[in-house]
Amino acid sequence: MANERFVIFTERARRVLTLAQEEATRFDHNYVGTEHLLLGLVRERDGVAAEVLRSLGVELNRVRSEVEFIIGRGDRMIVGEVGLTPRAKKAIELAVDESRRLKQHYVGTEHLLLGLLREGEGIAAGVLESMGVNLAKARAETLKVLKQRQAGGGAAEQETQSPSESAAQEAQHLLESVPGVDDNPTLSLHDTWAAIVAIDEDCRICAFNREAERITGLQAHEVLGRRFCQALWPMGCSATPEHSGCPWQHAIRGHERRKHPREIMARIGERRIDVLLGARATLTERGTPGALITFVDLSQRREMERVRNELVAEVFHELRSPICAISMAAHFLNADFDRLEPERIRSMLATIQHNASQLLNDLNDLLNRSTFTVDAPTVTLMPLQLDPIVDQVIWKLEPLLTERGQRARKAYAVVPDVLADERRIEQVLVNLLTNANKYSVDGDELIIDAVVRGNSLLVSVEDHGRGIDPKDRAHIFDRFYRAGITAELTTGAGLGLAIVRTIIEAHKGHVGVDDVRPHGARFWFTLPLA
Repeated sequence: MANERFVIFTERARRVLTLAQEEATRFDHNYVGTEHLLLGLVRERDGVAAEVLRSLGVELNRVRSEVEFIIGRGDRMIVGEVGLTPRAKKAIELAVDESRRLKQHYVGTEHLLLGLLREGEGIAAGVLESMGVNLAKARAETLKVLKQRQAGGGAAEQETQSPSESAAQEAQHLLESVPGVDDNPTLSLHDTWAAIVAIDEDCRICAFNREAERITGLQAHEVLGRRFCQALWPMGCSATPEHSGCPWQHAIRGHERRKHPREIMARIGERRIDVLLGARATLTERGTPGALITFVDLSQRREMERVRNELVAEVFHELRSPICAISMAAHFLNADFDRLEPERIRSMLATIQHNASQLLNDLNDLLNRSTFTVDAPTVTLMPLQLDPIVDQVIWKLEPLLTERGQRARKAYAVVPDVLADERRIEQVLVNLLTNANKYSVDGDELIIDAVVRGNSLLVSVEDHGRGIDPKDRAHIFDRFYRAGITAELTTGAGLGLAIVRTIIEAHKGHVGVDDVRPHGARFWFTLPLA
């Protein structure tokens, strides 16, 4: 789309386009569609379009939910070019036409909304209709509000452009080549998602945006006028860049239009930063060759990816036990219903009901991130009888044990009350017993014992499987750690014992594992006496 068309866009309209690109990135979409333009209009808040959408009951979170329901999220994090879809381009062209029809010499958020409504076939129109918004009524309301504002004095959104100095004008010219801005060249130097560094033919920095300041820790006044490789990090430059291996010279000289982004570790003083780096050729305001260098800080994105992966693994582990119990109970009911006694049927149904309730509790924990976490589980301590909890866990996991011909036996007689959180201690026992079920042998007897040790109660779960290799013992309670050959023979996320440790530590207790002779393992934990 020609750059001249965006000259008449108001500051708010340009911000909408910036916000639309942010929303596309938020959903991991590799394009900007009409749905993202709609989200940008809702987020902008101060323009005519935002006023109209609010009056129609269109809220940001609802629009996001509808967009995710209709098209979902992308399957990978987007770092790079995000261009306009044909329908989004058409909507913007219609916005310009709406401004022309209304005999106005600017394009504001109201015209963008009118363009979306007039396009009428994109995802944005579908989202509005799914929210009960009549497109014709929305158009009429937009024109009504626009007329009212004009009657109140002047154009609805016309704004004077902020004055620009020579350096800012040159940076704006260079922005025509920013990745992701080809179809939206009105993004401002400081609003784009990427760090931007503009250099001239001598590799001297002539523009340095706020995101570049944030990533590098340097201020614009510290680097402007300096060579890139001197101010930031070396890229093969020498004192005479025209005879060096400086990678920017290829772009500056126009040997390639785009240098494909690549990951590098940038060193700035003592700091090391992983960035995705790319460059494009351009012309400076003076008409001399230059290049626009963009880079994105990957560390935060990688941390978000790590947290997301850990959360998925944790969800898998927490939901696996109740789902397996429900599955096995349903299997026995389906296979042996005619031969089962009524009492046995009622027991199986109770197992299904209990585990379904446990699933709901786990899902509620997931929604409440403050409690659903390996690092800081929330516990509510109160005097508690342990024996009924043990019975509940054995009954709950009976289908899993039966599948392998195993049984759980209580080795203790009477135990004193402990100070604990009932639901969390049930989770600990479920994790230890399912761990024993998985890593022991068919037909094994799993032993649950409890003895008083000073001011604590030591509870243990014993199996007679392969046992724990001494080299694995120090890490067996670490998150995502899976011991030796068992990692190859069984599936799992390596979170069960890590969850046990953090729950017990929240109770001010301890965890450990001992050998069982001739083979096997005894996992134990302590709880304070009430």
